[in-house]
Amino acid sequence: MNAGGHVQRHHLISLAYVARDFAIGVLFVYGYIYTAYKYGNPLFGRNDFFKYQAMIGSPFDSSATTAPFVLRQIPAIVAAGFYKLGLHYDTMAVVNLIGFDRDTKRRFLALIMSNGLAVCLSIATLCHYLRAKLPTFGVVELFALFGIFAAWFYFPSGTVAPATVGWGWFASSLFAIALLERSL
Repeated sequence: MNAGGHVQRHHLISLAYVARDFAIGVLFVYGYIYTAYKYGNPLFGRNDFFKYQAMIGSPFDSSATTAPFVLRQIPAIVAAGFYKLGLHYDTMAVVNLIGFDRDTKRRFLALIMSNGLAVCLSIATLCHYLRAKLPTFGVVELFALFGIFAAWFYFPSGTVAPATVGWGWFASSLFAIALLERSL
């Protein structure tokens, strides 16, 4: 096999691992998404939702809400994608008790899904980096990494939530990798 074929095979294997890590992340995060949607209440410390949900209909509209919320476009753009896909889970939830209509409830789910996606991207990105740097990195280490994520006290209510913490984790993962690579 020539050098070009070896490099291409290596990239395909890496891509397969990233896809696997992302899929495992989805399995890990699914229960948190369900719990955040079913039992989440933006009136209890997550009232940023009301600023972000205004951006879902038109994420690039700088008059949709106030700063600094309007500056955080990535969560709104991704949530707008989930919203436009028509994702809806019609079940009794805490947000029904505070008077959310069907549309606001869909926006609530879209923002939670957006953060869930960001957590899965963080897991896949960090696993890819660690796999390249460590002599061995398998499923056990992936479980340990998720354990570190989930051990944060606010993970179920703050990271997988209708805000932007999940995307902050993804950005932090990228910055940490960049800083480590710069200093090595």
